[in-house]
Amino acid sequence: MKKLIQYLFVFNVLVASMGVHAANPGEGRWVADEVFRSANIGALTGLLHMNSAYTVRDGELQINVGLTTESAGGTSYAQVPLAITYGLGNNKELGFVTRYTSPSTGAAGMGGAELKFKWRFRRQTEYLPATALAFGLLIPTGPANLNEVSSWGVRFAGLAASEANLADTFYIGMYMDIGLTLIDPGSATSQRYGDASIGLLFPISDDGRLQAMMEFNYIGGRSTAYLGSTNYTAITPAIRYASKSFKMTLGAQIRSNNVTKIIATLGFEF
Repeated sequence: MKKLIQYLFVFNVLVASMGVHAANPGEGRWVADEVFRSANIGALTGLLHMNSAYTVRDGELQINVGLTTESAGGTSYAQVPLAITYGLGNNKELGFVTRYTSPSTGAAGMGGAELKFKWRFRRQTEYLPATALAFGLLIPTGPANLNEVSSWGVRFAGLAASEANLADTFYIGMYMDIGLTLIDPGSATSQRYGDASIGLLFPISDDGRLQAMMEFNYIGGRSTAYLGSTNYTAITPAIRYASKSFKMTLGAQIRSNNVTKIIATLGFEF
């Protein structure tokens, strides 16, 4: 945990310093409309799992569907998430995500839902990164063993992001996401845990549509397993193709508890 805090501090300094040559302090896409952003598997604009401080543009609707597989505690889980993201104004977005979960043992069914809201209160400037707050309401659906909550839960997150032009043809995005989740608050089974992620994004094609991504993820303080996992650190490499109307992402989250989660998503923008 101490090392993670050190990494996050250094990363935050780097994010702030990158604002000197910010490529796009505005909305929607990168400089010259060459690189497109996308909502993630959790229904907010970001990378694969983590969120960024940016939002989709006003009135923009993104729908993402996916398939994830992982195996933990002797059980394999396949999930089909459906994520919907909608832009409100130039600095807010709503998100909704639900998942159909099929374990190798036991009944399959809906694995919970979450309603989300993100508010960016500071745009990226020449010297400072964009910053935002995100909130989520967790709702149980389907079999109890497939849900993270029994009655309800909430998430809070602070987000920072900077996208910069380091050379005439080289762009980079750097992101930080630090959150707190409260599970079944006020009940006998209540718990809380923290999470932190840092991420990088590099366009790797001339048109900026093919993007390489890397996340470093941490979850700590969770006392009850969700889909067989409790606390872990992870590295998540991914690749994304993103155009104005179509997004496709493939990635793998490699965790310290010997679990690897494979993720594939397709996204459509309206």
